[in-house]
Amino acid sequence: MFHNSPKLKYQQGSVLVLAIFVIVVMLLLAGAILRMLSAGEQSLAYEVVGTRAYNAANAGVQRRLASIFPVGGAGSLRCNGNPVASLAEGSENTITSANPYLNFAGQEGFGSCQVTIVECHNFKQSDVVYYRITSTAQCDMGTEPVASRTIEVQARTVQ
Repeated sequence: MFHNSPKLKYQQGSVLVLAIFVIVVMLLLAGAILRMLSAGEQSLAYEVVGTRAYNAANAGVQRRLASIFPVGGAGSLRCNGNPVASLAEGSENTITSANPYLNFAGQEGFGSCQVTIVECHNFKQSDVVYYRITSTAQCDMGTEPVASRTIEVQARTVQ
């Protein structure tokens, strides 16, 4: 009795169109969510590599400071390793260490990071030696460099 009614005859297939519409909308939402998750993962990876580069640059500065101010040493040294006493008043000295200064390849926590440049500048004024040390580190992911960080530290001798 209801199968032959004229109203139902014109409504056949409307549920199919509605179902296809809902499926398409759900697929679009799923695609957008996957794209956002992928971007979040990539952002996190760049943040981790950037932090590794920062720590590697910091290690380059610390290594240069340790060579200038040796523990248990007689006193501080110039950037080139000579005693401070040999530095004339008002004179300057700059040393740039070649690539790579420190290589952390294979060390846990640093991945494929290396300190590419460490520059040490010192000058003497009023019997106080002032130092400016700049360290640049670079970390790679695969074959291309991803992050590079530069740190600059200033120090001086104590009278």
